[in-house]
Order: sequence, then C-alpha cells, then structure tokens
Amino acid sequence: MDARFPLVLTVAAIVSAVACEREAAVEAPPAASAPAPDAAPPAAQAIPVPPSPPSPPVTSGPQQLTPATRAYPTGSIPDDPHLAQGSSVYRTACMVCHDRGATNAPMITDLPEWRTRIAKGRETLYHNAINGYKGARGYMPPKGGSPGSWSDAQVRAAVDYIIYTVDRQAADQPGTP
Repeated sequence: MDARFPLVLTVAAIVSAVACEREAAVEAPPAASAPAPDAAPPAAQAIPVPPSPPSPPVTSGPQQLTPATRAYPTGSIPDDPHLAQGSSVYRTACMVCHDRGATNAPMITDLPEWRTRIAKGRETLYHNAINGYKGARGYMPPKGGSPGSWSDAQVRAAVDYIIYTVDRQAADQPGTP
C-alpha cells in the first residue's frame, strides 16, 4: 500500500467535514414565531454589493491584451484568405501564449522580440512553430501543443498572420524598427 494513502484519507475526511459544516450553516432556520405586538420591525437586510472589477495589470513591457483589446493591433480579420485562416488559427490556439507571454512566448505586441525572430527567416519560424522549439528564454510546443489539430499549412498561415500583425504594428508606430 502506498505510504501516502493515509494522508489522502485524512484530507478527504477534512474536506467532507468542512462541506458538512457548510451545508448545516446554509440550512433554513426553523420557522420564526409571530413577533410580539410591541416588537420593533426587523432590520433591513443589507444588499450585497458586487466587488469592483480588478484594475488592469500594470506592465512595463508590451501591451497586455484583454478581451476588450482583442481586436489586435491590426484591427479586423484580414481580407486575404490565407491571412484570415492564420488569424483564425492564432485566435484559437496561439493567442493562449502569445497574448500573455506564457512559457516566455513573445507577446504579439512585443515588436523588438518579433523583429529578432523574423530576422531569422520565415522558414525558421515555420520550422519552430511546426516542430517545436526550446530556446534559452522559452518553449514552443509543436503546433502550439495541439499537433493533431492543425495542418502544417494552417500553422504556416498563423506564422504569416503574426508577421503581418507585427508589420502592421510597426507601420502604425513611427520610429519602431
């Protein structure tokens, strides 16, 4: 028998006991008797106020994308069918890491980081996106971690969409490389 088994049972018992205590606290109180004729009316119940939405994170690096800014720096989906397919793949898979910098992925808004990668050539970017890449700063799983979901052509379209996005951002920001 695994030595951790008693610990698992103990944790399960504690969780069960806490759940039972919560259920007992939530049960309806017994029916109240009629108030005495000279009793004061019951106090008004406080209405719960929902918490304020969290403030956006302060970042010193590239812009953090949120659902409100998810139109991307490029605006709407490109008219070009190849780039539109790339946009669809990006928004379905790639944005999970490249919108937030997960696994140290370069964020789509980090122009200098993308310029460094683009300078290595499209074929290098295609190869790394399709086959995966482990670099000094981060990790790119093959086909974004979903190798059975995307064809090589779809991954290439997503890479082309990222390059298109970086180029559009650079054109919109004077003085960027």
